[in-house]
Amino acid sequence: MIISLKTGSKPLNDLFAIPLLGSFIIFVLALFPVPLAYILNHFLYFAEDTFIERGIVLVTAVWNVILTFVFHVRISIFFIPCWLLFLIIGILRYFHVIGG
Repeated sequence: MIISLKTGSKPLNDLFAIPLLGSFIIFVLALFPVPLAYILNHFLYFAEDTFIERGIVLVTAVWNVILTFVFHVRISIFFIPCWLLFLIIGILRYFHVIGG
């Protein structure tokens, strides 16, 4: 399984049980801040595109921390919690270690 979900929410579990579509929707839930930031930046222009590209992974990590510890919805990719995965990727991208 590439995506895994652990939650007590029956509607989310039922949604996740739908083959392919459920996993995709849960993945979109994990990455929700990414399209939202680009849409808001297009209309409000609150930051440079390079800042958005580097900082959005950290925002996504915070989003997944909120999902995990506040709403008790743990989404994992390859058995690694999304908040940890995106936090590590975000720090490495912010300091120009990966992603150019």
